[in-house]
Amino acid sequence: MGLDVLPEPARAKVAAFVGAVDDRYRSFTMEDPSGRMGDVAVRGLTGRGWWWFRVPSTGPIVEDLRSDVGPQS
Repeated sequence: MGLDVLPEPARAKVAAFVGAVDDRYRSFTMEDPSGRMGDVAVRGLTGRGWWWFRVPSTGPIVEDLRSDVGPQS
């Protein structure tokens, strides 16, 4: 995505920082192949980044998503 337009060596440096943030985000979210976040955000998910297909793995939002949008497939 955005990293592709950066020249080297800037791309490698930025990718290291972005990778660390991505890993942290993945650590407290889980995959959402049914696209519940798209339903909540009222947006189509076609062409969206991988982060649109993740939801929090714990906390009240998990129950809210389950009751507002329906069970995960």
